[in-house]
Amino acid sequence: MNKLALVDAAMRECRVPRTRLTTTIDTTGQIEQFVAWVDTAWAEIQGLHDQWSWLRDEFTFNTVSGTGEYTLADISATDHRWWLTDTFRLYKTALGQSDEQFVYEWDYPVFRDTYRYGTQVDQRPFNFAVRPQDSAIMLGPKPDDVYTVYGEYIKHPGVLLLDTDEPPLREHLHMIIVYGAMSYYGLEQGAAEVIARAERGYSRLLNQLEREELPDVAFSDPMA
Repeated sequence: MNKLALVDAAMRECRVPRTRLTTTIDTTGQIEQFVAWVDTAWAEIQGLHDQWSWLRDEFTFNTVSGTGEYTLADISATDHRWWLTDTFRLYKTALGQSDEQFVYEWDYPVFRDTYRYGTQVDQRPFNFAVRPQDSAIMLGPKPDDVYTVYGEYIKHPGVLLLDTDEPPLREHLHMIIVYGAMSYYGLEQGAAEVIARAERGYSRLLNQLEREELPDVAFSDPMA
């Protein structure tokens, strides 16, 4: 369901009389309230876990010979929240992925005092650090050629702005947003029956959502 359909479904499930809904933009009155409730429900669902699958994304960029620092804009990752630093790898672009190797994170102060101290010789990077003040990726040593860097990161939760925007969930899970919006309506109206239906539906779909959209939990071997 897109945003328009989500708002319409929330009003329908709450038994709110309405004419055919044509937009969620610049609305007024009760429709405006339902738009806000859908937005809030979606924001709260995304805030339940940091590891939702739709918040995980990839990046890739090519280095510049002699340049060791790459900002979020350089990497085209302006929606970055934090890096998944155990995924970082690179290869010499001219050689292709057969040359790919992991690069390993160092604590920033150690990296700074090792790779940004004195005169350094540019060569293949095999370590990196994240600069604390702006989350820039710093490669060490500075690259002596063009390398392709790949990794993954967690991005900021998204918002549904346009009528046609859809949440990045499987279609059968979209109703969880509707149930969340219904709860707000029920609380405002003191409608116990609406609240009860919303809570039942939300709880059921949240269990499904967590099973399908969170990474599997890995257990270590038992201690002897």
